[in-house]
Amino acid sequence: MNSRPVEAIAILTLIAGAGSAAQASSQTDPWSLSLLAGDSLGMHGSLRAPIRAAIADLGALDPSLEGESGSAALHRLHYDDLFSAGYGAGLELGYTFDDALQAYGRFGYERLDGRARDIGTIASESAAAGELRARMEDVHDEALEVGTRYTWRTGTDWRPFAGVALGADRVEGMRGTLGLQGDSTAPQYVRFTHGDTVFSQSLETGVEYDPGNNVGVRLSIEADHSGVASNARDPKLLALGYDPGNDAQARWNFPVAIAATWRF
Repeated sequence: MNSRPVEAIAILTLIAGAGSAAQASSQTDPWSLSLLAGDSLGMHGSLRAPIRAAIADLGALDPSLEGESGSAALHRLHYDDLFSAGYGAGLELGYTFDDALQAYGRFGYERLDGRARDIGTIASESAAAGELRARMEDVHDEALEVGTRYTWRTGTDWRPFAGVALGADRVEGMRGTLGLQGDSTAPQYVRFTHGDTVFSQSLETGVEYDPGNNVGVRLSIEADHSGVASNARDPKLLALGYDPGNDAQARWNFPVAIAATWRF
C-alpha cells in the first residue's frame, strides 16, 4: 500500500476528531457531506482469455520479423496482474430519513497503476521462443453512484451499517506496450479497451462513529462490480490471436475507506 492514502486517512481522522471536539450543536438538519479517502484490498477478473494461436506475420509485433510466421502461447490477463490498485477518493452528499436509514449520492475517483508483466511466449520459424512482455499505462476512473445505507443502534457512539449502491463508471481505456524480452526493437503500442461508461453495483459494510455532534467518522469496506469496457480491436492484438469480440470479464474491486462526515 502506498503512502498517499495513508496520509489522506490520517488527515481525515484529525479533521474529524477536531470537528467533533469543536462542534456541540444537536443534529437538526437531515443533510450531510462526507469526504472519503482510502485504498484497495485487490481486484478480480480478467481482461483477456488465454490463447494458443498461429501467427501468419510476426511483423505486427516486431517489424524485424516481417513476413515470418510463428505461434503465440499467451496467459490469461488478470486485472491484478496488469494493474495495482492505487488510491481512491470521493465526495458524498447524504440525506437522513430517520435514525437508521440514509440515502446518498457520491462522486468517486480511482487510480490503477500500470504494471509490467511477462504475458506469454512467441515462437518463430527462424528464432527461438521469446517472452512477450506487456507494460501497462496508469488508468484513472470516475464514478457517480446513488445508494442507501442502514445503520443499527447499539446504545453507543459506534454503530455498524450496511448499504447498497448503483451507478455508472467512466473508465479510461486500458493501453500499454508489447515487446519481446531482449529485443532491441521498440515495443509496439497497443490498446486493449476504449474509454467507456459502464454500469456498476456496490455492496458495503462498516462502522460509523457518531457522537451526536456535527462531525462523525465512517470506516467501510466495499465490494464494487464494474461492467466491461468495449474492445478496442487493436490490429496488433488481433494479429497475435486475441478474440476480435470481447472476452473480458467484469472487474471486482474491494476498496477500504475512511470518511469524515459534516452535518449541516
